Amino acid sequence: MLSSGCDKAAEKTEKDASSAPEISVQVLLVQPDPSTSAEDAPGTVRPVETAILSSKISGTILDINADPGKIVKAGDLLGRIDDREIRARLENARAGLDQAQRDFVRFEKLHKDRVITTQEFEVAQTRLRTALAAEEEAKTLLAYCNIVAPFDGVVTQRMVQRGDLAVPGKALVEIENPGSLRLEAQVPESLVASLQIGAPIPVTVNAANSSTEGKIAEIAPASDPASRTTTVKIDLPPTKGLRSGQFGRARIPTSSAPVLRVPASAVFSKGQLDFVFVIDQGKAIQRIVRTGRREDGKIEILSGLDTGDAVVTSPNPALFDGAKAKAAQP
Repeated sequence: MLSSGCDKAAEKTEKDASSAPEISVQVLLVQPDPSTSAEDAPGTVRPVETAILSSKISGTILDINADPGKIVKAGDLLGRIDDREIRARLENARAGLDQAQRDFVRFEKLHKDRVITTQEFEVAQTRLRTALAAEEEAKTLLAYCNIVAPFDGVVTQRMVQRGDLAVPGKALVEIENPGSLRLEAQVPESLVASLQIGAPIPVTVNAANSSTEGKIAEIAPASDPASRTTTVKIDLPPTKGLRSGQFGRARIPTSSAPVLRVPASAVFSKGQLDFVFVIDQGKAIQRIVRTGRREDGKIEILSGLDTGDAVVTSPNPALFDGAKAKAAQP
């Protein structure tokens, strides 16, 4: 009884398809796309120039003028550390230098008159050099009390407040140059061998609505054993809306073999499956396809179509599997 019912349903469907009017549709003969296939490598936009400024001396922070977002120029003062102790050391060094210089002049004259030995004169020379070094050391430490910007950029983070204690190595301010950015992408190690320094790489950053072309600046000499990827740094041209920290993708070439691509409008989904209509001997045949990358209004077809198939580019709502159809005249 079930077999008889199925046969009758199939006969009814075929009868409905044969009696339905012929539908005119737009078709496209599928041809291999010469575009090079590629694989996306995720990455993060980072500045080429970035610096975390830290203290080289201990002292109380008297002033900090480095709010996040502040535009700075090279040499701009960002903060000051209490320098009273170091100034006192500098005054002491200068006093010692003054005394050493007077002693050296006197000992030099006595040495010429053969009143003192050469050894005594050399001791005076050593004292003078020591005093000069002490003064230079104090002046260098005094300069460390001023935290200045090493290059033109913008403050991205401030780690301290006025009144905090600065100690050697403690991070104070982070700045970066927003005009020079790059994408640090994690590329599968199997694809790294085909990459070269200076090679152009397409890069997409959705947050900035940007699709641009960068150039490979660095390729890490070693891969990450955990992820089996290699860090590749791609310099990016100045682009509006591009900022450090944004997520981006680099298209890494995988092969030069042509692939099949169809207009995105030709593919429709039912549940978890993708389908297209193909015109074959005057009928619309529904085929399951496996799709790949979507780009520029086209979808890569990994399986389900062959070269030369006539694919319906915009399926008519009235179109169904087995319906009579013909290609519309251009």
